[in-house]
Amino acid sequence: MALPSTELGLDIVHEVDEINLRVSSSVLCLVSPVFSAMLGSPMAEGEAFRARDSPRPFPITLPEDDGKVFAILANVIHHRADAIPFLPATADLLSLAGLVDKYDCAPALMPYGVLWLQRAAERREDPEYAGLLGRCNLLLFAYVLDLPMQFAQLSWDILLMHRQLLKDETEYGLELPIPPDHELLRHDLHGTYLSFVSEKSKPVNDGMRGG
Repeated sequence: MALPSTELGLDIVHEVDEINLRVSSSVLCLVSPVFSAMLGSPMAEGEAFRARDSPRPFPITLPEDDGKVFAILANVIHHRADAIPFLPATADLLSLAGLVDKYDCAPALMPYGVLWLQRAAERREDPEYAGLLGRCNLLLFAYVLDLPMQFAQLSWDILLMHRQLLKDETEYGLELPIPPDHELLRHDLHGTYLSFVSEKSKPVNDGMRGG
């Protein structure tokens, strides 16, 4: 997003998967302590950023990030509503959860996260959002953004759709599209989830990811 340097500080160009995004360094640092540390610390990017002597945007390359999904993140934090998708695909929401976790910027995404999950809940006839894979993607998205009400509802929906998950003789029940040892999950979340289901209680509202 092109922003005048006189309004929001120096701009940065992000080159992600052949996509160039022009964003504000001030906005990035405001919503993400990771970017704040990157640009303000003795790290190589921070040193180069502070030593620049050109009015041109400062380039940062993020080769590990998905360009399309990072664009969603950038447009949300810059309040560019006309470029934000009405409802991303569940795979994109899962990738977005990974970026949110990587850059520690969940609070900035929460309002749109709630909105997207509300819209997804209305599509009960759409296999993209109502199928097991889609629901599991949405569940992990709600977990990373720390949205306990949405997490509880999705958990209950998955249980009602697949009650046999708790009846199978294997250790974890039937094979889930997202394994219990997924990198974005706490190592003990699956056991906590099964306990939650068996006791018919709701997840704690003051921080699902803590502890």
